[in-house]
Amino acid sequence: MKTTNLDHWQEKALTAQQVAALLNIHVSSVYRKSQNGELPSPRKIAGLTRWLGAEIALLFGSTPQQPNETLT
Repeated sequence: MKTTNLDHWQEKALTAQQVAALLNIHVSSVYRKSQNGELPSPRKIAGLTRWLGAEIALLFGSTPQQPNETLT
């Protein structure tokens, strides 16, 4: 799997297409992997299905940054 910088995505609500692109898988695989527990369950936000970027980042061993954390 290619290395991806997920810092940008951690604070986002991602579509299935965005998750698929990050994981280099087909969109239908995102739904299937969510159903069988390989990916986090999506959330309904204003009637739209979204995955939390922070939860997807955890799959890569990345930890979400706190909003008030300063980078040096």
